Amino acid sequence: MLSLSEHHAARDLCRDSLSLCHDLGDRWGEGEVLINLGLACTHEGDHAQARSYYDQALQTYREIGQQQGEGQALRNLGLVCWYLDDCLQARVYLEQALPIFRQVGDRLNEGQTLRNLGLVSDWLGDGAGP
Repeated sequence: MLSLSEHHAARDLCRDSLSLCHDLGDRWGEGEVLINLGLACTHEGDHAQARSYYDQALQTYREIGQQQGEGQALRNLGLVCWYLDDCLQARVYLEQALPIFRQVGDRLNEGQTLRNLGLVSDWLGDGAGP
């Protein structure tokens, strides 16, 4: 487990990497770094900032047509919305991620997304799911 100062150092390094990716025109790299920044924020409990990074990653992946990254950003947005007690929006994001993972044949993320949809449905008390 990283200490808080190590998390901050990791975030600083990711921000440097994001700047480099931007300067090089590496849009895929930008998306990856934004996901990593979101994960770091999620681990630190800064869910609002994580959501911002995941939103930026989603936009980046959609612009370059990178479906796997789009699905990952959507799934992470679903989780962070759940952490922020916005289960209805979490379901929306997860339901958008699921067909993407199925389309690209990513069975691991498909299964994790189905599990998360089940948790959100249980939390909402409606038993609805895919």
